Formats: sequence, structure tokens, C-alpha cells
Amino acid sequence: MNRRYLRNEDIIHQEKLIDDIDIIGAGGIGSFLLLLLSKMGFKRIHIWDNDEVEEWNLSTGLFYNNKTEEKKVNHLKQLAKDFGDTEKLVANAAMWTDKYDLHNRVFVCPDNMEVRKEAFEKWTKNPNREFFIDGRMGALGMQCVSIVKGKEDFYWKTWCPSTEVPDEPCTMKHTIFTASIISGIMANQAFAIIENKYYEPNIVLNLANMFLMKR
Repeated sequence: MNRRYLRNEDIIHQEKLIDDIDIIGAGGIGSFLLLLLSKMGFKRIHIWDNDEVEEWNLSTGLFYNNKTEEKKVNHLKQLAKDFGDTEKLVANAAMWTDKYDLHNRVFVCPDNMEVRKEAFEKWTKNPNREFFIDGRMGALGMQCVSIVKGKEDFYWKTWCPSTEVPDEPCTMKHTIFTASIISGIMANQAFAIIENKYYEPNIVLNLANMFLMKR
């Protein structure tokens, strides 16, 4: 008997986690998200990112100390192998563009809003689409937008070009605790949608004053 999921087998039903999922972005959010989804039991994960791990990434993401200058996706493939339960992890060491197909379940956490827009438009063309979960963060603030088939129009109420997003100083862009919180929210949103439970389409949280907005 497999006792790995004994503590949550009546909450998270493993047979619902066998479909392929995409994660676009393997930085602070993407690294935590990959580990969470792998440990939850998602069996087939495709992750996209063309960046290498730099020394400053070690304080904001889940990367191995002794493997700087290697591709982020390769770190995460090893991370899932060491700590998760994923049967197939495809590490795409490339920037995702719309020439690549997406699966029914998509998570996005890239560095800019334009990739999000491109991925969302690609996802909407998939007749079997299920959910599109977009995680955004600064050093002390975060936003999670969750869209399901039939509710696509809401996404455009939350999107704006990168030029309209206030730019934070380089030394105030990321914190590891914000990345871990937003990735947990994204995993929970996926769980709620898959299990047909209540979910919020737009969650905004400011850790500086603990202001939570749902809209």
C-alpha cells in the first residue's frame, strides 16, 4: 500500500493530477511552485525558462548552491527528482513563445506581462482548456489571477503592459517569503478548481500592511 499521501488522500485525489501541466517561468515563484506541485502529486510537468542561476537567485528561489551558471530548469528537474513525486518532468531550457503548444492546465510566472498575455491568448485557443493561473509578485506584494474556461474576459481586467507596472529598485524586487506564499496560493487555486471547490479569480495581498483584496 502506498502511504505517501495518507495525510491528504481524502482531500487531494491523485487520479485527478495525472494530466500534463505547464509552468512558464522558473524563478522565485516557479521554483517553489514546481516543488509544491510535484510533492502534491502532479505527475507530468513541463517547465519553461531560458535563464541560468546567478548567485543572487540563491536567496530568492529553490536552487542548489553548488550549481550556479546552470539552467534554472535543470535545477528544478533535479529538485523534483530529489523531493517530489513527478513521473515525467520536461525541462525546456528556452523562453516560451507562442510557437509552442500549451496543455489544458497552465501556470505562468515569467518576468514580464507580455509573455503572460501571449500565453493566455495561446491557452484560450485550446478547446480543452481547464485553467490558467497567473502569479505575480514584488518584494512585499503579490497577485494571483485564476481563469477557467468560459471566464476568459476577466483576465483582461487584471492585465496591463509591463511599461505600466511600477518598477522597483533592483535590491527591492524579490523576497523568498513572498515567493513561497504566492506559489502556495497558486497551488491551492489549482486544487480548488480541480476539486470543483470555491476559488477566488483575483487575489491581491500586500505583506507590508497585510492588506488582502479579493475582487
